[in-house]
Amino acid sequence: MSRLGLLLLVVSTVSSAAEPVTAVVVAAVDLPAGSVITLEKVSQRLLPTEFVTRSMVRSDAASSIVEQRTRLPIVAGEPLLWTYLEASFRVPACATLEKDDRAEAQVARHRQVLRTRRAKAP
Repeated sequence: MSRLGLLLLVVSTVSSAAEPVTAVVVAAVDLPAGSVITLEKVSQRLLPTEFVTRSMVRSDAASSIVEQRTRLPIVAGEPLLWTYLEASFRVPACATLEKDDRAEAQVARHRQVLRTRRAKAP
């Protein structure tokens, strides 16, 4: 290897070490659609922070995806996205209710808002 090639290798290694990284959850094995996620089926990988999106499951949230089912096949090594999981679309009812509010009343208000928006849409 020439001196220039060695110098470029050293410079690229040093510059990549200085980049901030974020740990994300990846599939440790191929996961067919409908698979139940367990800690044995996932792993973590460090990615440059600039390439990590909010849709990726970060390692600190790994315990929250255990026992969830996959919506589609996931290849080993692929970062898990929240949208790949069935439960990612469920919102706990208690998270949307206001204090001392009945669910029926709040659902009726939300439906009215949707009807109003649809009526105003061109």
